[in-house]
Amino acid sequence: AALLVPLIPPHALELGTLHFKVGQEQQPSEIVAHLIDCGFGRVPAVDGLGQFSMRGGILDIYPFGTEDPFRIEFFGDEIETIRHFDISTQRSRSNCEEAIIPPACEVVLNSPFYEDYTERLNAAEEHAKALAPLRDQFELGQTLEGLENYMALLYDRDHGLFEYLKDPIIFVEEDDDLYPEAEK
Repeated sequence: AALLVPLIPPHALELGTLHFKVGQEQQPSEIVAHLIDCGFGRVPAVDGLGQFSMRGGILDIYPFGTEDPFRIEFFGDEIETIRHFDISTQRSRSNCEEAIIPPACEVVLNSPFYEDYTERLNAAEEHAKALAPLRDQFELGQTLEGLENYMALLYDRDHGLFEYLKDPIIFVEEDDDLYPEAEK
Protein backbone atom coordinates (compact mmCIF):
# COMPACT_ATOMS: atom_id res chain seq x y z
CA ALA A 1 0.00 0.00 0.00
CA ALA A 2 2.85 2.39 0.79
CA LEU A 3 4.22 2.08 -2.75
CA LEU A 4 0.87 3.19 -4.18
CA VAL A 5 0.47 6.37 -2.10
CA PRO A 6 0.61 9.40 -4.42
CA LEU A 7 3.76 11.49 -3.98
CA ILE A 8 4.78 14.87 -5.25
CA PRO A 9 5.98 14.24 -8.82
CA PRO A 10 9.70 14.76 -9.49
CA HIS A 11 9.12 17.87 -11.64
CA ALA A 12 7.01 19.50 -8.90
CA LEU A 13 9.60 18.64 -6.26
CA GLU A 14 12.31 20.17 -8.42
CA LEU A 15 10.35 23.38 -9.11
CA GLY A 16 9.36 23.69 -5.45
CA THR A 17 12.91 23.30 -4.14
CA LEU A 18 14.96 26.42 -3.40
CA HIS A 19 18.74 26.43 -3.84
CA PHE A 20 20.76 29.08 -2.01
CA LYS A 21 24.47 29.82 -2.40
CA VAL A 22 26.63 32.44 -0.76
CA GLY A 23 26.95 35.40 -3.14
CA GLN A 24 23.75 34.55 -5.02
CA GLU A 25 21.15 37.28 -5.51
CA GLN A 26 17.47 36.62 -4.77
CA GLN A 27 14.75 38.94 -3.57
CA PRO A 28 13.77 38.04 -0.01
CA SER A 29 10.10 38.96 -0.69
CA GLU A 30 9.95 36.39 -3.53
CA ILE A 31 11.53 33.77 -1.27
CA VAL A 32 8.93 34.42 1.44
CA ALA A 33 6.06 34.06 -1.06
CA HIS A 34 7.59 30.83 -2.41
CA LEU A 35 8.01 29.36 1.09
CA ILE A 36 4.37 30.06 1.96
CA ASP A 37 3.20 28.48 -1.32
CA CYS A 38 5.35 25.42 -0.55
CA GLY A 39 3.73 24.83 2.84
CA PHE A 40 6.14 26.50 5.26
CA GLY A 41 4.59 28.27 8.22
CA ARG A 42 5.70 31.83 8.96
CA VAL A 43 6.51 32.29 12.65
CA PRO A 44 8.23 34.98 14.78
CA ALA A 45 11.02 32.54 15.77
CA VAL A 46 11.71 29.13 14.22
CA ASP A 47 11.31 26.31 16.73
CA GLY A 48 10.27 23.37 14.56
CA LEU A 49 10.34 21.69 11.16
CA GLY A 50 8.48 23.33 8.30
CA GLN A 51 8.79 26.86 9.69
CA PHE A 52 10.50 30.06 8.61
CA SER A 53 11.03 33.52 10.01
CA MET A 54 12.08 36.68 8.17
CA ARG A 55 13.45 39.50 10.30
CA GLY A 56 15.07 42.33 8.38
CA GLY A 57 17.79 40.77 6.26
CA ILE A 58 17.82 37.44 8.14
CA LEU A 59 15.87 34.39 6.98
CA ASP A 60 15.67 31.46 9.40
CA ILE A 61 14.23 28.29 7.90
CA TYR A 62 13.91 24.71 9.11
CA PRO A 63 13.33 22.40 6.13
CA PHE A 64 12.61 18.71 6.34
CA GLY A 65 15.65 16.51 5.82
CA THR A 66 18.14 18.60 7.81
CA GLU A 67 19.33 18.13 11.36
CA ASP A 68 19.53 21.87 12.07
CA PRO A 69 17.76 24.88 10.59
CA PHE A 70 19.48 27.40 8.31
CA ARG A 71 20.09 31.09 8.96
CA ILE A 72 20.54 33.00 5.71
CA GLU A 73 21.73 36.59 5.98
CA PHE A 74 21.14 39.03 3.15
CA PHE A 75 22.80 42.30 2.24
CA GLY A 76 20.10 43.78 0.04
CA ASP A 77 19.27 40.92 -2.35
CA GLU A 78 22.66 39.19 -2.03
CA ILE A 79 23.12 36.17 0.22
CA GLU A 80 25.99 37.13 2.50
CA THR A 81 26.18 34.06 4.75
CA ILE A 82 24.47 30.71 5.26
CA ARG A 83 24.80 29.03 8.63
CA HIS A 84 23.19 26.32 10.67
CA PHE A 85 21.84 27.41 14.03
CA ASP A 86 20.81 25.76 17.27
CA ILE A 87 17.05 25.71 17.67
CA SER A 88 17.10 25.94 21.46
CA THR A 89 19.63 28.78 21.84
CA GLN A 90 18.97 30.44 18.45
CA ARG A 91 22.75 30.87 18.12
CA SER A 92 24.59 30.26 14.86
CA ARG A 93 26.75 27.14 14.60
CA SER A 94 28.56 26.23 11.40
CA ASN A 95 28.94 28.06 8.09
CA CYS A 96 27.65 26.54 4.85
CA GLU A 97 28.29 27.43 1.23
CA GLU A 98 24.81 26.39 0.13
CA ALA A 99 21.38 25.35 1.38
CA ILE A 100 18.79 23.21 -0.38
CA ILE A 101 15.22 23.78 0.79
CA PRO A 102 12.62 21.25 -0.48
CA PRO A 103 8.89 22.06 -0.17
CA ALA A 104 7.31 21.50 3.24
CA CYS A 105 4.21 19.88 1.73
CA GLU A 106 3.50 17.66 -1.23
CA VAL A 107 1.11 20.03 -2.98
CA VAL A 108 2.89 23.15 -4.21
CA LEU A 109 0.48 26.08 -4.56
CA ASN A 110 2.52 28.51 -6.67
CA SER A 111 2.64 28.88 -10.47
CA PRO A 112 2.45 26.95 -12.69
CA PHE A 113 0.77 24.39 -10.46
CA TYR A 114 -2.10 26.48 -9.09
CA GLU A 115 -3.43 27.12 -12.60
CA ASP A 116 -3.09 23.41 -13.46
CA TYR A 117 -5.00 22.42 -10.31
CA THR A 118 -7.95 24.70 -11.03
CA GLU A 119 -8.05 23.44 -14.62
CA ARG A 120 -8.09 19.80 -13.48
CA LEU A 121 -10.75 20.48 -10.86
CA ASN A 122 -12.96 22.12 -13.48
CA ALA A 123 -12.40 19.22 -15.90
CA ALA A 124 -13.48 16.57 -13.32
CA GLU A 125 -17.17 16.98 -14.18
CA GLU A 126 -18.22 13.53 -12.98
CA HIS A 127 -17.06 14.49 -9.46
CA ALA A 128 -18.23 18.13 -9.61
CA LYS A 129 -20.50 17.91 -6.58
CA ALA A 130 -17.91 16.20 -4.35
CA LEU A 131 -15.16 18.61 -5.45
CA ALA A 132 -17.25 21.79 -5.10
CA PRO A 133 -15.94 22.68 -1.60
CA LEU A 134 -12.35 22.13 -2.75
CA ARG A 135 -12.93 24.27 -5.87
CA ASP A 136 -14.47 27.03 -3.72
CA GLN A 137 -11.46 27.04 -1.40
CA PHE A 138 -9.11 27.32 -4.39
CA GLU A 139 -11.10 30.23 -5.83
CA LEU A 140 -11.02 32.02 -2.46
CA GLY A 141 -7.25 31.47 -2.25
CA GLN A 142 -7.42 29.70 1.09
CA THR A 143 -4.81 27.29 2.40
CA LEU A 144 -6.22 23.81 2.15
CA GLU A 145 -5.99 21.29 4.94
CA GLY A 146 -5.79 17.71 3.69
CA LEU A 147 -4.99 18.79 0.13
CA GLU A 148 -2.59 15.85 -0.21
CA ASN A 149 -5.66 13.57 -0.35
CA TYR A 150 -6.34 14.97 -3.82
CA MET A 151 -2.77 14.70 -5.16
CA ALA A 152 -3.55 12.14 -7.87
CA LEU A 153 -6.21 14.47 -9.27
CA LEU A 154 -4.26 17.71 -8.81
CA TYR A 155 -1.06 16.43 -10.41
CA ASP A 156 -2.97 14.27 -12.93
CA ARG A 157 -0.88 11.25 -12.05
CA ASP A 158 -0.70 8.57 -9.42
CA HIS A 159 2.56 6.74 -9.98
CA GLY A 160 3.74 7.32 -6.40
CA LEU A 161 7.22 6.16 -5.56
CA PHE A 162 7.61 4.50 -8.97
CA GLU A 163 8.27 7.91 -10.57
CA TYR A 164 11.47 8.12 -8.53
CA LEU A 165 12.69 4.60 -9.26
CA LYS A 166 14.40 3.47 -12.43
CA ASP A 167 13.61 -0.13 -13.40
CA PRO A 168 12.51 -1.25 -9.91
CA ILE A 169 12.38 -4.90 -8.95
CA ILE A 170 9.61 -5.60 -6.47
CA PHE A 171 9.18 -8.76 -4.42
CA VAL A 172 5.77 -9.35 -2.90
CA GLU A 173 5.34 -12.06 -0.30
CA GLU A 174 1.54 -11.97 -0.31
CA ASP A 175 -0.28 -10.32 -3.17
CA ASP A 176 -3.84 -10.79 -1.84
CA ASP A 177 -4.13 -7.13 -0.83
CA LEU A 178 -2.09 -5.72 -3.71
CA TYR A 179 -4.79 -5.54 -6.37
CA PRO A 180 -7.58 -4.18 -4.11
CA GLU A 181 -5.18 -1.48 -2.82
CA ALA A 182 -4.12 -0.59 -6.37
CA GLU A 183 -7.76 -0.34 -7.44
CA LYS A 184 -8.60 1.83 -4.41
